[in-house]
Amino acid sequence: MASAAIAAPGSPLTPEPGAVPPPPPRFGGERASELACQRTIVDAARILGYQVHAERAAAGRKGRWSTPIQGHAGFPDLTLVHERGRVVVFAELKRAPGKLTSEQIDWRRALVLAGAIHRVVWVPEGLDEFIADLTAWASPRRTAVRG
Repeated sequence: MASAAIAAPGSPLTPEPGAVPPPPPRFGGERASELACQRTIVDAARILGYQVHAERAAAGRKGRWSTPIQGHAGFPDLTLVHERGRVVVFAELKRAPGKLTSEQIDWRRALVLAGAIHRVVWVPEGLDEFIADLTAWASPRRTAVRG
């Protein structure tokens, strides 16, 4: 499964911490970067009527990349809110063979226990599935498509 639905800890939908999907097949050319996939998700979410928050790393004066934050490290890459669909989605984007850090696992656990939808989206492989889920969640008449 390319996009892992994160449910209550211990549920069948909860991947093991640090689990990674197999590497995608190569058919020539480079896979899309995590940043390119994030831009695609943000664009799709805006078209679907979501309000979007994303943080991204920036190079400092000494050329070192960082994401300045205040609070606990490991917060998901994207926060998506759809007022009409009454849904808040947190998404962590990962490229194989990446894995969640312990801080990201802590955030995932806290968000899920609080009732939020949290997804680990393996990019680019899980991009289409995640955008389909965003489309379903945006519908005020959606059925059971919760994460």
